[in-house]
Amino acid sequence: MFVVSDCFDALDRSEYQFDLIVSNPPYVSESALAGLQREVRDHEPLVALSPGADGLSVIRRLLADAPAFLKPNGHMLMEIGFDQGEKVRNLIDESVWTLLEVRPDLQCIPRIVVLRKL
Repeated sequence: MFVVSDCFDALDRSEYQFDLIVSNPPYVSESALAGLQREVRDHEPLVALSPGADGLSVIRRLLADAPAFLKPNGHMLMEIGFDQGEKVRNLIDESVWTLLEVRPDLQCIPRIVVLRKL
């Protein structure tokens, strides 16, 4: 089943409990938008690229809200920006999540955060 929602806004946690949540949230900071490749910057909707400011607002929402929608030991994978690895690590509440790994992309840049709900 697929459900379209702004994070979890359209979901009722009593109806939806997932084993896996995968997200490619907008994560580009406002200051980095001008430096994006032209093909990306000029053709992707701004809302798909940047949530503004530091680029972490949607990631913060996912980290806070996803546990209510995950089954015990459920997993969440999310893409992060090339310079956000340490910042995202610091946002992870270790009483809620186990950080399993941060997988690199093909250029060896930390890119995919893999978490398990406790």
